Amino acid sequence: MPSWFAVRCVFRTAWLGDGPQPEEQLYEERITLWQASSPEEAIALAEQEAAEWQAGQEAHLYERQFRLMQTSRVALPMLQKIALTGGNLTEEDRQECFHLEGALRDEIRGRRLLNDAVRAQIMILRRRGTAVSLLDDGGVDE
Repeated sequence: MPSWFAVRCVFRTAWLGDGPQPEEQLYEERITLWQASSPEEAIALAEQEAAEWQAGQEAHLYERQFRLMQTSRVALPMLQKIALTGGNLTEEDRQECFHLEGALRDEIRGRRLLNDAVRAQIMILRRRGTAVSLLDDGGVDE
């Protein structure tokens, strides 16, 4: 007859880029409850769940870093210009801000539809005055 077992897992948080030194890293503790026929089975179940959880955390961290990199690549030059001019932008600069905002929205709403060539063509079209909207609902993948 199965019994209940509590299993404790400790995870070290991975840091990318500028962050705390290794001795300052954070740890997360999870205690899970398992119904199993033996302590060994409960540990095996917990290890499997822990591996899946850790993979999800790493995927989330990678996605965050990727989005920050993309946002920085797209917006940083204009943000620096805004800072240097004290926010006094020309009409051309203001239009470019709208184009850049559209590019950032594309990354959120239609990223799987994009590659560098498509991004470049969309920006050309926007600068010519064409309204472009991307939306990937994942219908092709389903």
